Amino acid sequence: MYNVLLIAQIMAVVLSFICIVMLMTQQNTGISKYMMLTCICSFIQNTGYLLAMCSNNSSEYMMATRFEHIGTSFVLTCMMIFVFKYCKIRLHNGVKWGLFILGIACVISVWTYTVNPLYFSNPVWTYDGVIPHVILTKGPLYIIASVIFFIEFLCCIVISLIASIRTSDANMKRNYMILTLACGIPIVFHIVGIVGLLDGYDPSPIGGAIGILSFVFAIAFRHVFDIVEMAHDEILMDLEEAVIILDYRNGYQEANNSAFDLFPELMKTPCGELVKNDTLNEIIKRRGGHDIVINNHYYDVHFKDVTSNKVLIGHTLTFFDITEAKQQLDSMTYLREAADAANQAKSTFLASVSHEIRTPINVVVGMADVIMRDARDDKMKGYAENIQEAARSLLVLINDILDFSKIESGKTTLVNGDYETSKFFYEIVNTYQHRSDDKNVKFEIKIDENIPAVLYGDETRIRQIMTNLLSNAFKYTNEGSVVLRAAFEWMGDQKGNLILSVEDSGIGIKKEDLDKLFEVFMRLDERINRAIEGTGLGLNITKQLIELMNGEIKVYSEYGKGSVFTAIIPQDVHGDTKKVIGNVNDYTPARVERRKVAYTAPNASVLIVDDSKTNLIVAKALLRDTKVKIKTAASGFECIDDVKAEHYDVIFLDHRMPEMDGVETLHKMQDMDHRCKDTPIIMLTANAVSDARDYYLKEGFTDFISKPICEETITGMLEKYLPDSLIERQ
Repeated sequence: MYNVLLIAQIMAVVLSFICIVMLMTQQNTGISKYMMLTCICSFIQNTGYLLAMCSNNSSEYMMATRFEHIGTSFVLTCMMIFVFKYCKIRLHNGVKWGLFILGIACVISVWTYTVNPLYFSNPVWTYDGVIPHVILTKGPLYIIASVIFFIEFLCCIVISLIASIRTSDANMKRNYMILTLACGIPIVFHIVGIVGLLDGYDPSPIGGAIGILSFVFAIAFRHVFDIVEMAHDEILMDLEEAVIILDYRNGYQEANNSAFDLFPELMKTPCGELVKNDTLNEIIKRRGGHDIVINNHYYDVHFKDVTSNKVLIGHTLTFFDITEAKQQLDSMTYLREAADAANQAKSTFLASVSHEIRTPINVVVGMADVIMRDARDDKMKGYAENIQEAARSLLVLINDILDFSKIESGKTTLVNGDYETSKFFYEIVNTYQHRSDDKNVKFEIKIDENIPAVLYGDETRIRQIMTNLLSNAFKYTNEGSVVLRAAFEWMGDQKGNLILSVEDSGIGIKKEDLDKLFEVFMRLDERINRAIEGTGLGLNITKQLIELMNGEIKVYSEYGKGSVFTAIIPQDVHGDTKKVIGNVNDYTPARVERRKVAYTAPNASVLIVDDSKTNLIVAKALLRDTKVKIKTAASGFECIDDVKAEHYDVIFLDHRMPEMDGVETLHKMQDMDHRCKDTPIIMLTANAVSDARDYYLKEGFTDFISKPICEETITGMLEKYLPDSLIERQ
């Protein structure tokens, strides 16, 4: 009998070693490490018991027993932790540490049995029984450890059995049943040892080896540690995002390490119970949420239902830590607001500077206009024309700066409408024919006569584009010619591309400078072109305006020979699509004589309000030939007093005035009784931003005039709003 049992024990050692080798060939996961520890402990236990069976005396037997208990004290604990993890049931950390401490206490007691009788004592060698062995007196720790080990056996069986019943997956059900069998085999051998069926021989170690081997074979041949378990341990448990799994009643089922850190109450919550955390319960009630603050961190919580065969079986909560992203977003928001504030300050500054510069320009242009009207000496008229031309050049510069500021801030909008192409090209050609004569540069006009007569687009912005391109062409061309070409490319029944091209024989552009051509404030060949006026904004504004209209601009240039700029601008065709512009020679440009005022209104009364005395002088001078009765006021308060005192047929009101500006003055007039309730009130201002007109009309003004003003503009506006009964035609 001894030899049979000895061979069986040798087989148990071999089987334990085989289990270790087989596990080493499998995927290494968090859960498989506990099975590996179980196999190692079983190998130590069986090897120690084999040495004890081969002992010849009590001393050898006790030394082997010491070695055996290094494995015996921990084998069941490792097995139970493995079973709990594999069955996806959380084992409290306190229980784990308690069992390991108990195992350590057992090992220490066994190794010190000669002075410490807690585990056992008084070894007596005997040959009675199936094998020679030692009879020991059991201590209290031995009894406690035996009870705990038996409870661990039962826990493993019950947990694996429950898991097999609860799962609906056939493959996992088989795995759980194999695990139940693996846990049941050792307890049978353990009971055989307790009742003493084999006197002197303890079959527990070999029973444990057989049970472990049965499950290890399942691991190897049934792939028990498949991708699901690997994902569960390697991915889910180590995720940075907290994940909580609930049943359909919102009872706690499982959570990963990040969730335990976020809600420590989870570790104390039994499976299936509600978590005692108000914050978590509120999140569950709201089915997740955004920007939820937990422990000074921000989380986006995703709540998802879990179903099986269309039946709700539970929920998952995933907590995404967005603290860093929110901080970056807040920082970006702050920087954006700061940039917007700086941009607004810049825009306000530019508008203010524009207003302050336009005010004296208004005086210069206006007084030059008066001199040109009243002077009898041609020489004096020439001087006035030069003054006016210089002032208008300064005005173009100011407009460029304002346009650049508006485009850069994204506030430029297109004002589309119908416009006559014949009139558009006539005005462009007429304007630049003067430049041609002054520079002795030939101005060639090649406009396709099949361009539609009426197009729909932003005429003002297209005129600005043409002005910038033609101004540059004449500016950099000292001899030769400037050629204006225009054509229309149909792209459908009611739409097409207006193609505008300006070719010059000027200095041209170097190939390496073409990429810098449209950069802000960029002037090429500064050394050669230093005598040529300009800010370097014109082409940048032109390009951005064309792109705003979904068009494109192309450039071809040969240094020393000239350049060609081509703008392609999408436009709609309105009116009769068969009606075309015709032959441009029919409207050959000619100089336009100054139009004299064609009416008088001696019985009309006009109030002009402006805080600048020189502006008042200019306005009065420009209206002199209309013979209207003019009253001036230097502030909004004076205006209020004047409209209370008497009736005026038209009121011209400046915007920027100290104490009470023009808009505030208008609003106060609207809220009070006075004698000018139905009088047209026209805004007369240096505010020249593109949306100024819409702003003033919205505030309640009848119309709008931008400074600098000329005689034709202000007299035309007056004629428009004076009652016909007061106008005497000439």
